[in-house]
Amino acid sequence: MGFTYSTTIACAQKWFPDKRGFVTGIIVSALGFGGVVFTPIVEAIISTLGKGIPGQGELLSFRILSFIFLIVCTVGGLMVKNPSEGFKPEGWTPKVSATDTVALTTLEVIKTPQLYLLTFSLMLACMGGLMMIGFAKPIAIARGLAETATIGVFAITMFNAFGRLFWGGVSDKLGCKKTIILLLALTAVLSLCVNIAGGYMIYVLIACIGFAYGGFLSTFPAYTAELFGTKYNATNYGIVLIGFGIGAVASSIIAGIYKDIAKDDINLMFPAFVIASLAAAVAIIMVLLVKPVSKKAG
Repeated sequence: MGFTYSTTIACAQKWFPDKRGFVTGIIVSALGFGGVVFTPIVEAIISTLGKGIPGQGELLSFRILSFIFLIVCTVGGLMVKNPSEGFKPEGWTPKVSATDTVALTTLEVIKTPQLYLLTFSLMLACMGGLMMIGFAKPIAIARGLAETATIGVFAITMFNAFGRLFWGGVSDKLGCKKTIILLLALTAVLSLCVNIAGGYMIYVLIACIGFAYGGFLSTFPAYTAELFGTKYNATNYGIVLIGFGIGAVASSIIAGIYKDIAKDDINLMFPAFVIASLAAAVAIIMVLLVKPVSKKAG
């Protein structure tokens, strides 16, 4: 996934410079919907081919999926190509601004403060969504919704995928920076509402957090291209994406600690979401500090 994620996004952004956020949203929402599609398939493989032997179905599912991915990614990869130099969509006139003329190489990018602000912002931004992914089912069960607990998992998956598409389009209209700040503010507020929501409203809250979380995965690639240009965005966003990886590990550790603490009382996991809210608040400050890059393409 690491090989295909940033490269396909960077290529698509070059073909659609007028709709960077939306086209990025299409790609990353497809990634999200892949979880919806393949989860029941994998479960069916494990249950039908496992033959009651622990681990047997899981191993078979990996083999079957690896074969599918090998074919699909190879055929798809052969079709991926960059547009010709100077390409622009018919009828589109690029703005005369740093956004459209900047083209920083990766060596140049790593010398800018914008890269580190963006990377750490993404690391902090993903905390709320990743924690909710881990807590969705236990929270629903603790709220007396055991029979429908899987709805919580399904809700965050679906709204996560839809949020990637929706917010990518919004960023084309509102601007990437403003959209990211809005999403961070929503995450900060929603994370503090986990202990307040009761009954089926918890599913609404889970869906909203997933919806905001999905937006980060479409707006941050577009914002990276806006700051540093699309020419080297596969590598440049690959660096920013390290922040997501670190955030995923950190949130998993925090969620794991509080899952153990809250095994007898789910309310004890609330500090984890306070941490997520504070992380989003700090990320807002960091994004506000990001300034446009002025270097022109040469």
